[in-house]
Amino acid sequence: DISAVQGANTILVPVMLTTQSSIKSLEMKYLFDQQHIRFVKINSDELPTGISIASGFNPGNGEIAISLASAYDLDLNSVKVTLEFEIIDPSYDPSTISLVSALANEYTLSETPVSTTFSTKDIMLGIDSRQAASGPEIYYANQTLYVKFTTLKADQKADIQLVDQSGKIIFRRTMKGLSSGFHSYQFPVSESGKAAQGVYIMSLRADDSNYSKKLLIK
Repeated sequence: DISAVQGANTILVPVMLTTQSSIKSLEMKYLFDQQHIRFVKINSDELPTGISIASGFNPGNGEIAISLASAYDLDLNSVKVTLEFEIIDPSYDPSTISLVSALANEYTLSETPVSTTFSTKDIMLGIDSRQAASGPEIYYANQTLYVKFTTLKADQKADIQLVDQSGKIIFRRTMKGLSSGFHSYQFPVSESGKAAQGVYIMSLRADDSNYSKKLLIK
């Protein structure tokens, strides 16, 4: 199991290891794009004593090899080994780290590649993708419409509206060509479109987001 955790310009990829009985050796190979990120190190401090670990990095193809071995069963139960990377160029977005092969006791563990993808741009901007993924957020304050949302794919369109109970559109803004990742906007509403007291509906519609919220302006 692998998932990316971010901080500053650093990508920490925790690899959670669990082995069945009689497994004495485990070998894994990961691939990543060296145009996006640079491999720094492996942290194996959480491994139990008696387990040896060896690792190697091939800069020619961006492959990391990790080998674990023990004279006895590895007996791993959600033990974490962390791969650390550094962002080289956030303009390449998103980036992916993939598990391309795994062997247990020298037998193939899985034929299916496993990968984790993350937004390098969000990380460089200090945006926590776990918070951004929690859902869209839209609200109205001081005659300004605030919108926060995440798009999963690039080149999307988003439509934001503020509508009164009669269906009259008080404010509307359409944005095109959005990149994938987290977006945060502030839209000051013009004098002619200022909302009077009453109930309104704020809505956000994008290719992979559809969200609306009732608002009471006093």
